[in-house]
Amino acid sequence: KENITLGKTQQAISNRVNDFSWNVFSRAFAEKEDANLLVSPLSLTQNIMMLGNGLKGNTLEEVKTALGVSDFDMKEINSYVLQLNTGLDSVDSRTKYRTDNAIWHGNWMTVQPEFKENISGFYKTDIFPSNMDDQTLDSINQWAFEKTYGRIERLVDALNGSAAVMMNTIYFRGLWKDDLSET
Repeated sequence: KENITLGKTQQAISNRVNDFSWNVFSRAFAEKEDANLLVSPLSLTQNIMMLGNGLKGNTLEEVKTALGVSDFDMKEINSYVLQLNTGLDSVDSRTKYRTDNAIWHGNWMTVQPEFKENISGFYKTDIFPSNMDDQTLDSINQWAFEKTYGRIERLVDALNGSAAVMMNTIYFRGLWKDDLSET
């Protein structure tokens, strides 16, 4: 068992991202008491942070403000995400945590080298130039199937003219700290 040690900056980012996550979670379930929803604020925040690496100027600042991390630069945010994802798998030997990211983009698009370097290095993102056709659709679904250990067989039904698709999967399997089955 290892603890994740966060520095002052990383703790501040974590606190703000947690606030954003709770806000997203509460809004998703507002007035939907009987709804059967699955919401992953962690996936959402990581995708937004990953996307932030391709943004500049006012757009980047608006995204960072929405997340509550406008006081931090992308290098600090990226380092936080890398440490979090690396550390979560080693916190408890009885727990399996894995997050994977991928982007499929039209092969007519150019991915800037800095963006590619950042999302590959910090977010462990696979990048696939593609024709954005049925073969791409099959590739996306096969990727999701493999990354979730066969738990998700088909995630995307159509590309609907998309120029790019950004995916994040989180696999978590663990035991409860306390056995509540007897209560």
